[in-house]
Amino acid sequence: MQWNHLTRVCMTYRSHFVFSAWVSLKLLCGSARALCHALCPPLFAKATTELVVELQTAIAAAGCR
Repeated sequence: MQWNHLTRVCMTYRSHFVFSAWVSLKLLCGSARALCHALCPPLFAKATTELVVELQTAIAAAGCR
């Protein structure tokens, strides 16, 4: 395990927890939308792409800059 991870990403334990929990919930919801899309392609047609862009933007803005 890399215990220096928080230092490397310039986050406190609390800020890292909140951000990681937010990402986890976004991925959980995104997974449900992707499954719905797999079953019925017209549903959530752009949801996964939009989620990936949102997460990339959020990760780039989090922690060290």
